[in-house]
Amino acid sequence: FIKLAYDWDWRGAEADFRRALELNPKYPTAHQWYASYLTQMGKYDLARREIEQAQALDPLSPIINANSGLYLYYAHKHDEAIEQYQKTLEINSGFGVAHYYLGLAYLQKKEYDKAIAEFKTVMNSSGEAVAAAAKDELDGSHLETVASLAYAYAFAGRRAEAQSLLGKMIELSKRRYVSPLYLATVHTGLGEKDQAIEQLNKAYDNRHPGLVLIRVEPLFDSLRGDNRFQELLRRFEPIP
Repeated sequence: FIKLAYDWDWRGAEADFRRALELNPKYPTAHQWYASYLTQMGKYDLARREIEQAQALDPLSPIINANSGLYLYYAHKHDEAIEQYQKTLEINSGFGVAHYYLGLAYLQKKEYDKAIAEFKTVMNSSGEAVAAAAKDELDGSHLETVASLAYAYAFAGRRAEAQSLLGKMIELSKRRYVSPLYLATVHTGLGEKDQAIEQLNKAYDNRHPGLVLIRVEPLFDSLRGDNRFQELLRRFEPIP
């Protein structure tokens, strides 16, 4: 997983995942993470097979069930993803990851009010976040969710609220690390392509592990026709 997320060593990651499954074919997490690798490589059918094996081995795991929906989301199968997230929440109604992923899927369905509600559910899951919200500031937690919420505000026509959250993230970045990937997400939602691509390149220099997912992340679909975005993708090693 470190080779995949941090080293961007695609061949090494695949070899290790395969070796893990040779050593223990009944290890659900190995199937789950190998599915993540396959999804990032665009091999959705193979990823589906692996995550289904993980589910069969550990059918009540919230994260495995949520990731099953996430890989459908990356394949742009949003209705199926939503159905899977709802099944996950039947297992654990308070599982924040599933609420976050559900918000992403609603975004792609242009059901912005539902997306906003899911993101707020995640943000309000901790006492620290609630206290910070009461002070009209960010506490530094759930920044990925904050970025997605701002993105949703922008697409819902609530541009001022999106810009307000962006301003708070920038202000927070003066006191602690805020990933450029999250800033890029907000700029993308606001249609600010120059700023989005600038921040994505900073995220590349920081080696943010989530950056690999821009290959398949629908949030960045609006940037795919930009040559600068394609050049950034080419900076990764070729997909095997």
